[in-house]
Amino acid sequence: MKVSGDETAAQRLIDFDMLREHALRAARSAYRPYSGLGVGAAAIATAP
Repeated sequence: MKVSGDETAAQRLIDFDMLREHALRAARSAYRPYSGLGVGAAAIATAP
C-alpha cells in the first residue's frame, strides 16, 4: 500500500488492498444481463 506524505492517521489504518478485493468480488457477482459490465464498490463508514 502506497500513500502520499500527507496521509491521515485513518488512512494508515485502512487496508486498501482488502477494499479493492471486496469491490472486485462485488463486480464479478454483479447482475449484468445487458451490458456485461460488472460494477462493484466497497467503502468504510464511521459514525460521528
